[in-house]
Amino acid sequence: MLEKFTPCELNGDEKRSRADAYFDILAHDVTNLISPIMVHAEFISLNKELPREARISAAKMVRQIRRTANFILSFRMLHEIASNPPTEPELYDIHNLAQLIQETASSEYPFRRLSIRVTASPEGVVKILGAEYIRRIMTGLVDNAIRNALRSDVEVEMTFSAVRDDEGRPVWRCEVIDDGPGVPDDLKAELMQPFETSKRLTRRSPSSLMFFSAILEHLGGCLRIEDRVPGDMSKGTRAVVELPKGQDVDGVH
Repeated sequence: MLEKFTPCELNGDEKRSRADAYFDILAHDVTNLISPIMVHAEFISLNKELPREARISAAKMVRQIRRTANFILSFRMLHEIASNPPTEPELYDIHNLAQLIQETASSEYPFRRLSIRVTASPEGVVKILGAEYIRRIMTGLVDNAIRNALRSDVEVEMTFSAVRDDEGRPVWRCEVIDDGPGVPDDLKAELMQPFETSKRLTRRSPSSLMFFSAILEHLGGCLRIEDRVPGDMSKGTRAVVELPKGQDVDGVH
């Protein structure tokens, strides 16, 4: 005689914890699945000995794979900060971050040569709220610069500074500046449209910038996309992250 099936009863926290675990496993498995496909597709797209149609098709595949991977990672990050926002400042070192991005780019983009120049004031290690999220966002902004670059040699400048915003409030400002194709003004506005989790996703996935902007709002900050040279889109893009600057902690800025 078959026993009656009884659904497992879980409270809200247990359901959320289990859902988070499933999402982590899914994101990890998807990343492992698509990474070798992407590398192979990029090799095909850049191999001039192959037919042009094959290279164009492979390039489209690379763009779609990266878009999917970025969507998964960004959505996970937004869910994470919304459910468990940081409350304590963390160490942040832009020089170490730039070195890590450089090393990662060498393996993820074997057909691109990335050069990062860092300008920081104050120098050294600082403490900021949500430092881990800022590291991920800065990495994502550099990744965007690499993916949209028109040349194999990609030059990026990363800056970090303590300044005052337009209203005179002290803020941390992080910037990622590239010399790529730039972003038209109408597209700047479209890319920064707020991501609403209540709306059903269509085949057109939200850009990573929408996620980054929403994440920064949870930290009391903002994201702006500007022209590297004001008024001249063709000279590249300046992505500006601003965060409230709290009190210095434990002798660290």
